[in-house]
Amino acid sequence: MSSLDPAFVKQLMNGIHQELQLFQQLEQLLSAERSALEQREIQTLTGLLKLKESALSQIEAQVRFRLQLFTERGLSADEQSLISTLKQLPQKQQNLALQLWDNVTDAIELCHKKNEVNARVTHRTQQNNANMLEILRGGADKAGLYNPTGKRSNQYSERTRPAATA
Repeated sequence: MSSLDPAFVKQLMNGIHQELQLFQQLEQLLSAERSALEQREIQTLTGLLKLKESALSQIEAQVRFRLQLFTERGLSADEQSLISTLKQLPQKQQNLALQLWDNVTDAIELCHKKNEVNARVTHRTQQNNANMLEILRGGADKAGLYNPTGKRSNQYSERTRPAATA
């Protein structure tokens, strides 16, 4: 096993720690975003969007920095190379480093899951809004409303639809 440059190890560990903090920050923003989506708080969503963009830019910069550390040393810039490098550390430091990286990958997965949930909430909201607009435009047929007998019908005709009053 080759000896790792202490400056490289310090930069790498600091970078991984920073990535973890950034992903934890993103996870908190995604949680806040879900709440704002569910409560339909547009101003809050607008502010969160700006914060998310900033967090994602910082994450991108931090990942680029880590990849650059590897490429400058002629190492592959993939996860396998990272883990291989971490396994070259002394045992105590290795255990801490590998646990830190596991925490980063767990945080990434959690962010991914929360982002998917937010996408589903957004999609459902868009569908509900589209249905409401269709109802307001008088296109209840497409909205799949219930007919006067209480049965769901896509054939809710003009004759049985109550007239809107002013």
